[in-house]
Amino acid sequence: MVELISFDRTQRMRRAWLGLAAWWAAAAATVFIPVAHFFLVPGFFAFGIYSFLQRARTAVVAVAVSGICPDCEAEQKFEAPARWSESVTLACANCGRSLRLTAPQPAV
Repeated sequence: MVELISFDRTQRMRRAWLGLAAWWAAAAATVFIPVAHFFLVPGFFAFGIYSFLQRARTAVVAVAVSGICPDCEAEQKFEAPARWSESVTLACANCGRSLRLTAPQPAV
C-alpha cells in the first residue's frame, strides 16, 4: 500500500517558502554561536535555497509505504522516499532484498 499526497502549484510554493523561512530562521539563530557560526550560517542559508528548490519541484510525496516482501514474506513498513516517481527501489528490512515498487503518479 502506498499513501501519496499530491500538491498543486500553489501548495508547492507555500511549502517551498515555509521551508526556506525555517532554514533561514535557523541560520539567524546560529549567528550568536561563537566559531560555529562561520559554518552553520552559510550552511543553513545554502540548505534553505536547496530546500526551496526541491519543495517547489516536488509535486507528489509518499507518506507511507507498506507491504509484504515476496522473498521472506515479512509484512513491514518501508522507508518512504522524499520524492515519489512511478518506479521506486526499496530494501526489505528483514532479508535485505532490493524491491522495485511501481505505482502511477496521481494527476496534479
